[in-house]
Amino acid sequence: MLFRSPVPESITRSGRRLPRVWYERRMPGAAGPAVAIDVTPLIGPRSGIGVAVASIMTALRAHEPDIDPVPYTLSARAGRHPLGVPDGTRAVTLPAGPLTRVWAHSDRPRIDRRLAPARVVHATNYLAPPSRFPVLVSVWDCSFVRDPQHCPPAVRALAPVVRRAVARGATLHCASEFAAAEAEEVFGPGLRAAGRLAVVPLGVPDIPAGGTLPAAVEAAVGDRKSTRLNSSHVSESRMPSS
Repeated sequence: MLFRSPVPESITRSGRRLPRVWYERRMPGAAGPAVAIDVTPLIGPRSGIGVAVASIMTALRAHEPDIDPVPYTLSARAGRHPLGVPDGTRAVTLPAGPLTRVWAHSDRPRIDRRLAPARVVHATNYLAPPSRFPVLVSVWDCSFVRDPQHCPPAVRALAPVVRRAVARGATLHCASEFAAAEAEEVFGPGLRAAGRLAVVPLGVPDIPAGGTLPAAVEAAVGDRKSTRLNSSHVSESRMPSS
């Protein structure tokens, strides 16, 4: 059960009073933690990370009723009511670029109060905020560290943020053993042995009903052949007979 509780009013250095914010939190004794989840990747066109985050939110609500997700965004450009995010999303309207640079070298500013009543923070897109609470950072791959020349500056700048989060005690989540091995090498070593590196593969996404395969693929499957698709051609190899 949830009840409404106010965040205490705060006063800035200039003397300006910030408005009191109300949030919902669990009644004492209720099961399950409240987990803050960065849903910034849901804003705008969906990348692979955006699809993964959307699936995580859907799966949590469908299969983990004891977990109370607290979605939040880190974006000044998207404003307080960005499109594409779940209802009730906390909009932390701070620019991601300056936050990246500051969080690479400092444990301020913290955003814990804006994420109340969360007691765990899941940074789904590398930008891990400093927090008094346990932090989970999803590391989908390490190309921004291994091959930085192929990444834009905004992506390369995330490497020291992740390193600092690890130094503070964050746990890393990877979706494959390959990514985990890279993360252990780049941000470890010793994370896996310490129980701070978890491999949780992504599930199979929902496939819309009524979809059709391309004609070439349909013909290959009907002829008991496997296909390998790339950007220029379909190469077929005979499947072993059963």
